[in-house]
Amino acid sequence: MQEEKLQKSSAVLKDAPRRGLTRRSFLKATAATAGAAAVAGVALDTLPAAAEGQKPQEEVYQGICRGNCGGGCRIAVTVREGKVVKTGPILNEDPMENLICARGYTHTQRIYAPERIQYPARRVEGTPRGGGEWERLSWDDAIKYICDHWKEYQKEFGDSSIAYSYGAGTYAQNYYVYMRLFNSLGATKIAQENDMTMLNYSWKMLGMSLYMVGNSRKDQVNAHTTFIWGCNASIGTFNRWKYLMASRDNGGKLVVIDPTYTVAAQKADFWAPIKPGTDAALAMAMIRYWHENGKDDKQYLATMTVAPFLVRQDTGKFLRSDEAGIAAEREAGVATGGGFGLGMDQGEGKFPLVAVDEQGNPGLLKEIAAPAIEGEFVINGIPVKTAYTMLLDRCDEWTLPAASAKCELSEDVITQLAEMYLDGPTMLHTGFGIDHRGNGDGASHALCTLPLVSGQIGKKGAGVSGNLAGATTGFAGDNWMTVVTSKMKPGATTNMTYIPQIVEEQQWCGQPMHLKSIFFYCGNPLGSYSGTTALRKAFESIDLLVTADTVWSDTAKYSDVVLPVPHWFEYETYRTCPNDYLDFNDAAIEPQFESKPDCDIIRLLGLGMDLGPEFDYDNAGFHAMFLDSDVARDQYGVTWVTLKQQKHIKMAPDEFIYGNQFIPFATETGRAEFYFENPVPEFDKSRQLDQELYALPFQSDPLETYDTNPLLEKYPINLMTHRDKFKVHTAFAKCPWLLEIQPEPTVELNPIDAEKYGIAENDYVRCYNDRGFCVFKAHLDPSLRPGTAWTEHTWLDDQYKAGHYADLTSLACTHFFPTNTPFDTLVAIEKYELEA
Repeated sequence: MQEEKLQKSSAVLKDAPRRGLTRRSFLKATAATAGAAAVAGVALDTLPAAAEGQKPQEEVYQGICRGNCGGGCRIAVTVREGKVVKTGPILNEDPMENLICARGYTHTQRIYAPERIQYPARRVEGTPRGGGEWERLSWDDAIKYICDHWKEYQKEFGDSSIAYSYGAGTYAQNYYVYMRLFNSLGATKIAQENDMTMLNYSWKMLGMSLYMVGNSRKDQVNAHTTFIWGCNASIGTFNRWKYLMASRDNGGKLVVIDPTYTVAAQKADFWAPIKPGTDAALAMAMIRYWHENGKDDKQYLATMTVAPFLVRQDTGKFLRSDEAGIAAEREAGVATGGGFGLGMDQGEGKFPLVAVDEQGNPGLLKEIAAPAIEGEFVINGIPVKTAYTMLLDRCDEWTLPAASAKCELSEDVITQLAEMYLDGPTMLHTGFGIDHRGNGDGASHALCTLPLVSGQIGKKGAGVSGNLAGATTGFAGDNWMTVVTSKMKPGATTNMTYIPQIVEEQQWCGQPMHLKSIFFYCGNPLGSYSGTTALRKAFESIDLLVTADTVWSDTAKYSDVVLPVPHWFEYETYRTCPNDYLDFNDAAIEPQFESKPDCDIIRLLGLGMDLGPEFDYDNAGFHAMFLDSDVARDQYGVTWVTLKQQKHIKMAPDEFIYGNQFIPFATETGRAEFYFENPVPEFDKSRQLDQELYALPFQSDPLETYDTNPLLEKYPINLMTHRDKFKVHTAFAKCPWLLEIQPEPTVELNPIDAEKYGIAENDYVRCYNDRGFCVFKAHLDPSLRPGTAWTEHTWLDDQYKAGHYADLTSLACTHFFPTNTPFDTLVAIEKYELEA
């Protein structure tokens, strides 16, 4: 019966003409005085009634659920008399994809939510930010107000005075068109910083291919062993969980390494409750164990990684042919991997790297049949070691006893983990948990090195999966140069971590910078970033904050101007990530209220800033231009017109195995680069890194939650955060159906800690530190490690009884690939009595 319903939905979806009420008639029909609140939830008794004896006419459109949960599911959007009345799954070729989660069923509530932003608005002059006093603006007045200020800022303070900040709140091509505007203005880019350390390490080490650094996601079912590490896979990679369960049903084993007894740990064959923040030590101990016992894959290391290349001991750089006295021509520069094919560094032409044969004779790798991967030598008077020897030297301190003491796992458990990893094919399923602590650099580096040393990569069922293995094919086919980077003016790049520093110092990387305006889109920094206490203080010195959003998020409420954006199902766009299809998103209904699609907003701002006719495109025009590329047309036969007709186009093969001789790594060397010869900070180029330390994996202490921190006497609890299965991000924070399941923020405590502080189940508690405080309802969980607490990071400010979890967190970070570090937070906790 369910399949029959899905088939019917698919048939209507493919052939349905566009009908329905206009925005004006919709508002009239629903008595606009009631507004969106009247239809929130779309209960059956509120739907338009059909004439007696007639079945209500329904149309079904394709929507894409794109809140960046790793899913990107296709949604059947049912419309009756101009209103979305229900959502459900669409029948896919792959039966594994015929499911959507609870969030996918709640879009009717998001569409008709009372918190929708209905019209452009400006904070009433003289009232405080966040005070909730707004005056309505017309679109013309809103655009003129913003553009007049931007022009003044540019004239007085330069292009860098205007900045833009984006998150991961909606992944589709409308998300990227903002870059066209800000690249044309020379504005300061405040790059996405959530969850980026592990991603950046994987791209730097392994490059980026069709599925980022992994095989096709369907290859997961071929894994005999899967290590879920740094990822609560049942939530953090929810859309891939079914493949993990399928591999287990096929006889595969699940190994979970996590301090917390998550749902994934409950389903595992083996759970290792590692001490938080010690992952690098465990990974390096495993590498050391493999080498000591002759179980490292020397053939893979020699042929597919930088293991044979020689590293100068005086400079830490790779030895090149000109330095070794070997005649060779410079190699052409190649792409070295980077974010989604945009802004990729180009390797400059350099002399080729040098290796040695088993007798120690130097030469070019292509000329050496069997290169040595271990040893130290003197070449042309220069002392060198192989890159693999350098790695082994780094891992040498992590003996089984040392790792056992550090990680609080027995030596037998560490040995067992090392042996299980070799029982392949093995998939490393990882996410962003590692980089949520301030020592995520070395740990991310170490985890990405494990498949290389073990040889568990580059074959069926073996490699890297999880959040590091989303499909990227669509980005290769997009017309980026025309739409996004055309006429780019060089602008500064930073991330939110550095905004307080920039505001205070009025400079960035040695250049003057006077931030006067930030434009926020596709994200909610004040609801999802760390260190919001410091951010709000910094924002006080910035004249104009503008947010384009669908609902009144924490960031929108704190802005000076807000611009209403439609719900995802109210305008046309398409999505290319993270799945292996190019999917069209129908406009199931007209944009409600006075909301405008992102592309229309960019058009108005571009024209308002006098950027000329290259911004005089509507939503369809921008999207058609995105798909106007040789790759899209010739390789895939895709245009905007054909995509609208077909809606669901396969873009990447199911049979795709990354990291072997047939599909080598997309790095400068064509090999996996576990050794970095020139580690430079991603953003703060003026900052000097410890080159020797960052060249290889390393274990370091977290920035705040380390054992000897004197703050532990005052703040003895390590507060960690996690995604909420029912919401994942703040975009779904106020769906009534989801709130019936989980009505308010909670903090989980071990009963030992609860007893110490006189806290019982369902008591309210106050967590606090020098940065801020937050009130939660307590839940006692004996599986949680004593001394730790666990809370969701999916709530909006007004859903807390008092405070906000992010006010407790810090902006502190390391600077190679900086990211948010919400796990690296110390708090005190006490029972809290609510006021009557």
